[in-house]
Amino acid sequence: MARKGPRHAPPRWFCTGRVGHARDRRRRLPASHPAIGSATMSNAGASVLLAAKAARDKAIELALKGRDAPFAGATRDDVRVSDGRLLLPKGDVGITYSELLARNGLMTLVAETDYDPIEEAKGPKAVFSFSAVFAEVRVDPDLGLVRLSRFVGAYDAGRIINPLTARSQAIGGIIWGVGQALLEQSETDPTLGRYLNRNLS
Repeated sequence: MARKGPRHAPPRWFCTGRVGHARDRRRRLPASHPAIGSATMSNAGASVLLAAKAARDKAIELALKGRDAPFAGATRDDVRVSDGRLLLPKGDVGITYSELLARNGLMTLVAETDYDPIEEAKGPKAVFSFSAVFAEVRVDPDLGLVRLSRFVGAYDAGRIINPLTARSQAIGGIIWGVGQALLEQSETDPTLGRYLNRNLS
């Protein structure tokens, strides 16, 4: 499988992208719920996105109205963020987050937000991705050996945040499905598609 881990955590991409920071400036996320069930983005992504947006808005407010405000007289809509800088494209004026905080005597800029998916949803909402997979196997009837010669999958996953982890999830699903078919007895509800017997997840 493709490598997965903290360096490629999708919520960090949300955070750095929203505040306009270069990805090499990001740090690890604090302890949170476990990344399981292919649901990290749906569970944590919106919270990280909202918090990053709130922090960015605080920084813009400092640039507009803080100490020695570099963007005084401009409006919030005039400001852009990119590569760790706040910019006024019209006047070719910019300042880094570090410079802005130092100018205002701040070590950090903290933002807290709440995310309630119940309020956001206006009806049924899909959390998981969907796929259709096809396998070609070869079986030796004398020895009972099974060989997987080809496997093809088509996926409907919505917007892909990180192609590396998305591909890893697809490969992991293939391996899981092969394991279920050849080595396990996974009983499913024919109507709901949910597993009926115990499993490791």
